[in-house]
Amino acid sequence: MRRTPFAVPVVIGLVASVLAGQGSGAATAPLALGAIVRVTTPGTSLCPAEGEPETAVTAKGIWVAYNDDHQCPLTPTFDRIEEVQLIPPQGKPVFIPLTARSGEIISGDPDLAPAGDGGVYLASLWGETNGAFDLRILRISPSLKVTELPTPSLHGANASDDKEFIAVDQTPGSRWRGHLYIAWVDVVTGDTMFRAWNGKTWADPVTIGKDPLPGDPDVTVGPHGTVAVAFTGSEGAIVRLSHDGGKTFGSRIVALSGAAPGRTDASCPLRPTVGVRQRAMMGPRVAFDRAGDLHLVAAIGEFTAGFTTDAPTAALLPTSPAVVQHAVIHGTSVAHREAITAPSTDEQWAAALAPLPRGGVAVSWLQTNGTGYATYDAWIAVQRPGSRAFTAPQKLSTASSNFPAATEAAGNSNCYGIGDYIGMATTKDGVETVWPTTDTDTPGVDSDVLVRTAVAH
Repeated sequence: MRRTPFAVPVVIGLVASVLAGQGSGAATAPLALGAIVRVTTPGTSLCPAEGEPETAVTAKGIWVAYNDDHQCPLTPTFDRIEEVQLIPPQGKPVFIPLTARSGEIISGDPDLAPAGDGGVYLASLWGETNGAFDLRILRISPSLKVTELPTPSLHGANASDDKEFIAVDQTPGSRWRGHLYIAWVDVVTGDTMFRAWNGKTWADPVTIGKDPLPGDPDVTVGPHGTVAVAFTGSEGAIVRLSHDGGKTFGSRIVALSGAAPGRTDASCPLRPTVGVRQRAMMGPRVAFDRAGDLHLVAAIGEFTAGFTTDAPTAALLPTSPAVVQHAVIHGTSVAHREAITAPSTDEQWAAALAPLPRGGVAVSWLQTNGTGYATYDAWIAVQRPGSRAFTAPQKLSTASSNFPAATEAAGNSNCYGIGDYIGMATTKDGVETVWPTTDTDTPGVDSDVLVRTAVAH
C-alpha cells in the first residue's frame, strides 16, 4: 500500500517547476518542506469540491486519487465521482479519465497501492444501475491504461460496501509477492472483511471484525509478507496480523483504547463532530517501519452518541477534544503508546502516516484553530527510530482553511465536509502528504487537494 517501506520508494526528486524549492521550517527542523502542488479537476464546474484524497508513489511519480463533487450546493444533483491525477517528476499533473458504463457511477472512497511496474491499483466504490454499491479495483498501467479486476464484493446485486483500503505485497522474498489485499466494511452484515487477490482469483473472504461499529479498516504489508489489518472495534483501534498471505489472522491486539473523536453537535445528528459541521472518524492507519515494527495512528476521543435539538442540553453531553495518538506494536505486543502533540483545546483528526526511508515514521493530521473551531490546518511530525516521542510539529499548510458548508446539497451524507481521511506515502528521501483545502476557493463550497513533500534531515 501507500505506506509500506518494503516497496522500494523509487521516486522522488521532484524538481524544477513542480516541487522545487524548500518550504517553511528552521534548518534544525526534522523535515524540509517542499513547495505545494494544488490538484483540481479540469473542466467540471465552479465548485468541484475535491476531497478525501489518497496517494501512492511509484517510478512514474506521485499519484493522487480523490472524490469530486461536480455540482454546487445550489444544483443538488448527486454526481460525486472518483478522480486520479499523476504528478510526474517533472511537469504538470496529468489527469487520468475514469469512465463508468452507462448509468453507473465511480463514486469514491478512493485508495491507491503501487504496482511493481510503476503503475497503481485504485480501489473505489461503484454505484450500479440497480442501486447496488459494490467494490471495484482498477489497474492503471505506467502508460495510463485503465483496466478492471473482478469485484471482491460478496452480495452481488444486493451489495453495499464502504471504506475499502488496499495494499500490495512488494516484500523481497515474500511467498506472496505481488498479491493485492483489500479490507472493507460490508454494510449488509456490518462486518469488517478482507480478501486477497493472487493475480487471477480472489481468495475466500475472511471476517476481521464483527463489532457494532463501522470498521473503517486499513491494511499494510511488512517483513516476510506479514499482513496487518487495523480497524475500529468496540475496544478502540484494533490490529490483527496474518502470516499466511491473508488466509488466517491472529487474535485482536488493542493498539489504542478509546472511542471516536469529536463532540456532539446538534446540527450533525449522531455524528462525532470537529470544526464547523465536519464529521470525524477514529480512522486507524497502519504502516511497518524499516525495522519491522508496526505503527498505528488514530484520532481518539470519548464521543457519546446522542442527539438533542435543545442546545443547552447538547452542551452538557460528554465531549472530549479529538487527539491523534500513536502506538508501536512489536511482534504481537504493544511496545508503547503516546500522543503526537501535547494536549490542547484544538481538535485533531484525519491522521495518516508513512515510514521514513532511513527509519522512523512521519504522521500527518488535520487540526482546528482556536476555541471557535472555525478553521483548520494540516500538520506533520516525526518519531525517530527508537524514540518514544515525536518532534515538534511542523505546519504543512501555508494558509488556514474554512470548513465547507451545506455539502449535503451535493449528495453527500450529513456533515461530510471535506471527507473522512487524508493520505501519505514514502518517497525516496522522505514522505509526501495530500489533504483538502478551501483556501482561495469559493468560500464555504469548493475545496481542492494539496500535495506537499517533506525531506527527512
